[in-house]
Amino acid sequence: MANKTIVAFGEIMLRLTPQNGILNAEGFQACYGGTESNVLVALSCFGNKTRYLTKLPDNDLGRSAVMHLQRFGVDCSQIPMDGSNMGMYFFEPGFGTRQAKVIYVRKQAEVTTLTQDDLDYDRAFADCGLFHISGISFALSASVQDLCFRLLQEAKKRNIPVSFDFNYRSKLWSLEQAAAVYRKIIPYADTVFCSRRDLTAFLDLTENAFFSAYPNVKHLVAREREVLSDDRHIISATVYTPQGPVATAEKEVAVLERIGGGDAFAAGFLHGLLHFAGDFARTLDFATACFALKHATAGDVLATRADEIGIGESKDVKR
Repeated sequence: MANKTIVAFGEIMLRLTPQNGILNAEGFQACYGGTESNVLVALSCFGNKTRYLTKLPDNDLGRSAVMHLQRFGVDCSQIPMDGSNMGMYFFEPGFGTRQAKVIYVRKQAEVTTLTQDDLDYDRAFADCGLFHISGISFALSASVQDLCFRLLQEAKKRNIPVSFDFNYRSKLWSLEQAAAVYRKIIPYADTVFCSRRDLTAFLDLTENAFFSAYPNVKHLVAREREVLSDDRHIISATVYTPQGPVATAEKEVAVLERIGGGDAFAAGFLHGLLHFAGDFARTLDFATACFALKHATAGDVLATRADEIGIGESKDVKR
């Protein structure tokens, strides 16, 4: 399983970040990002084979996004390219009393036009050992939601384990809409990422009751963030199996960049799940170290080798 390809579906977007707030912007720093693509980039850098499923415009923006993914070794061979629109988001970092905010420009993105007939499922899942998806993708459009459920069905038909991250975005749909869909997704999932608040808000369940409601799930990964200040956060996480909690980790994090920590955590956990032979303590330590390192890294993605995770404890220059 560790040598097979990790496949994910989602939307990759162009991210634009102003230096001094959107209203005062005289220029924007550009990069690419999106939850599932961020997870695959990190996993690819850790040494895993990865493949991304999405749709991109047939222009230089789309080709640039493909080049970004290919630069890190992500297989883009199953990405249809057509049309001219690509999703974007503007990210304004927060500080002090100024809250961070995101403005989406993604409703007309080409990915929202995908239907169940647009992908070749045999090629999409060729040599696949794990399929990853998040709640964000189910909110993109009605046709994409149908496609997402088809992907889950195709993965299960091939006995491919599924990883699902709640990743709720209030700017895309309501809590009630998401909850109804999440309840339909989880029966397909083997690994679920969420927070304890998510379990209550979306499922009205506790950790102990979760496995009774969803006996198909093998791993429930509950992570929490405590904000101490603008640049100091605490990440805590627990792995639950049907037998109960099997590992817990906590780490104080220096925060340069707020975006992408959860994606790096998910990538770290999935890497450990595939390579650490059931050692959940090691897997969770690796995931929280990925979370910490991502918050010390600008941009959407964590791009580093697996053997460099955890090195950042020293303040000396490595040379």
